[in-house]
Amino acid sequence: MLIAGKIHEFAAPTVSDYTYISASSYSTEQVVDMEINICSALHFRFHVITPLNFVDRLLRASYVSSSFPNVRRCAGMQNDTVKCMIDYFLEISMLYYKYVTLKPSLIAASALYLTRATLGIKDKESTNVGFWCKTLEYYSGYDFNELENPVRHLHQAHSAAEDGKQKTVFTKYSGEKFHKVALKTVLTADSLGFP
Repeated sequence: MLIAGKIHEFAAPTVSDYTYISASSYSTEQVVDMEINICSALHFRFHVITPLNFVDRLLRASYVSSSFPNVRRCAGMQNDTVKCMIDYFLEISMLYYKYVTLKPSLIAASALYLTRATLGIKDKESTNVGFWCKTLEYYSGYDFNELENPVRHLHQAHSAAEDGKQKTVFTKYSGEKFHKVALKTVLTADSLGFP
């Protein structure tokens, strides 16, 4: 609890607070020693990397490379349509086990690709259909071909979101607060831009 408090609390309890809570079963030194042992065993790795850790970087690259002025204008806005749609796809991906084995960066890149395809955001410089370009390849670390399978799986999940058992995410993103991104027309598989 001491370690979690230090990470998540604004005003974390002190070691003496935990000594008091334990009715002095443990001394302050014992609590500190155990904290050091736990931190060492975890190699000081306390945070899990999720796709959200990659979204801001990918969004900035997407905004810069986009040929649509309205997309550039909303760059950096907290609640723009592109960001909401990426968040929607990432929440859908959490409902499916097949995404557990994928790298978080790949899931984030796939969500960005599907967002750009769904919203029709293309790049002039792109060598493929236009939803993915060299700038996005550079900043994501994934080329067009590496995205095909994850994007197709995410597209299937998106297609089933309205009628599936887990409608909560669809309902949440159908609201005005999230720009009704769940109500955007689902692309056909042929419109994804893959051969």
